[in-house]
Amino acid sequence: MYLIDQHAAHEKVNYERFMEAFKKQEVVSQRLMPPLIITLTAREEALVEREQELFTSLGYEIEHFGGHEYAVRAVPDILPSVMKDALLKDMIGSLSEETGNDIPEMIIEKTASMSCKASVKGGQHISAEEAERLLDEMFRLKDPYNCPHGRPTVIRLTRQELERRFKRQV
Repeated sequence: MYLIDQHAAHEKVNYERFMEAFKKQEVVSQRLMPPLIITLTAREEALVEREQELFTSLGYEIEHFGGHEYAVRAVPDILPSVMKDALLKDMIGSLSEETGNDIPEMIIEKTASMSCKASVKGGQHISAEEAERLLDEMFRLKDPYNCPHGRPTVIRLTRQELERRFKRQV
């Protein structure tokens, strides 16, 4: 018997889909109407300005709006429809606390990990057709067995293990 964590499976599929699109420079952006206006600290502004090209390649369209405000006109389409401003601000804020030369890699990873927020939630029902499509896509991945955070997507229970757990086997 195989038990599938639909959230972890969906997260893995979203993550791999995003990373593949990023590698091929085919990230799809979702235009925001109206744009999100976010206020940044001086450190966050410097990060956004310095990494503007990377943010663009990840599907973000961010431009200076005046003062410490920035207009976010597009975001990666993997982001959920709510909390786009909070997610982006959180990502920029956590990046501004980091030091070192690995910030571009962290931006990629943090953006891709937002696939978690865009994935079906635990207890949320999906149709049999949606589940089948999800599993088909997941099992076509190179490594479908763990989500980006390392949690298993699939757990296999053998007949012997089930018998042992029900104390049918000595």
